[in-house]
Amino acid sequence: MLNRFGFSLLSIGLAVCLNCDLQAQDILEQMYGSGVHAFYSGRSDEAQEIFDEVINAGSQDPRVHYYRGLTQIQSQGGMVEAGMADFEQAAQLEVTSRTSANVARALQRIQGPTRIAIEKVRARARLAAKSLQQDAVRGLPSNPQAVPPTGNAPAGADPFANGEGLNGGTPTPMPPNNDPGTMPSSDPAMPGLNTPAPAGNTNPFGDDTTPAPAPGAAPATDNPFGI
Repeated sequence: MLNRFGFSLLSIGLAVCLNCDLQAQDILEQMYGSGVHAFYSGRSDEAQEIFDEVINAGSQDPRVHYYRGLTQIQSQGGMVEAGMADFEQAAQLEVTSRTSANVARALQRIQGPTRIAIEKVRARARLAAKSLQQDAVRGLPSNPQAVPPTGNAPAGADPFANGEGLNGGTPTPMPPNNDPGTMPSSDPAMPGLNTPAPAGNTNPFGDDTTPAPAPGAAPATDNPFGI
């Protein structure tokens, strides 16, 4: 019974908080509408004050930043650069915040160079958000500069950097060359391999230098069939 009673109190509290939040959103929406009306009526100072209050109250509506930038442009005699900071904040809110505000409809009456500048800022923000989303899908870090390039070892990891260690130690002397004409052998059962070749003898298999008969030609005095 106590748990049910406590759950009922929690539900009532959540409903009250939700109702307060909805009322606050309604108030901010009404203030935004009043600021837009003041803007189109040429009351720039009043519109600026209203938009400042709405933003300071925590509004995440990108339309408020767009119109505060437009109000600053109006106050500066049409200088588009005066509203660029607010346009950039509004574009970021448009791609990151969960809002159902119809920005295109809200800016329908804004045309000319100011609208062109706004659309450029919106396009850059959407492109940047899409690029981050694609990197997240591929598993890439959001800051590529924080990752060392592939294949480059960190500083100090190469023991031969700057030539250090290349000349260290004592070189091992090479064994002397064998005498010409001697074929070394480690097998004591075949001493003939260690005997130098006789001078002028090009036949490594013995002293018999008689040429062998041509293949297929039998000697004239040798009849293998006895005929």
